[in-house]
Amino acid sequence: PWVLAGATLLVLVGMSGSCRANTDPPPWLLDMETYNGWYYEWTDAGFDSLLRECPLLVGAPLDPHWPAKAHQAGVRLLHYITLYQAPASGAYQDIDMAQHPDWWVIKADGHPQESVFFNSENYNWYEICSNVAEENEAELAFIRRIMDAGFDGLFIDNAHPRGECFGEKLGIHKHQQ
Repeated sequence: PWVLAGATLLVLVGMSGSCRANTDPPPWLLDMETYNGWYYEWTDAGFDSLLRECPLLVGAPLDPHWPAKAHQAGVRLLHYITLYQAPASGAYQDIDMAQHPDWWVIKADGHPQESVFFNSENYNWYEICSNVAEENEAELAFIRRIMDAGFDGLFIDNAHPRGECFGEKLGIHKHQQ
């Protein structure tokens, strides 16, 4: 399983939950000239008429049906995720941040850091602190679910907070070493 951020190779995610650099990407990824993102409704008819000719697709719903269908057509499928932001409430990528307010990136004033997209397409979304061990475990559990569904890898978009988190300094959460 391979991970793409934008169009850049990052790391191979092992199912043990660890990440390691890999200098030997699979030939199918090296030989890929194009890929297509499809962030609209997925239907069998739409796949058969529009998408089955694309060698690599990003954006399928988390449903084992889609990797199976893609693989039957010789198509590779990556699941789209973002690891730096989430909505203030409601399940997103299997996590309801309303249940984990201590996982946000915390500004110096003690308030959660708004996502860079807070006032546009992702209203009421905040940045997630990637230094909180429990949050990392929750993300890895979600990634395991993606890979267990048969996806060929991940397309990670925006995997970074943009500033310092004061959560540990303010006693809101602990940062892992």
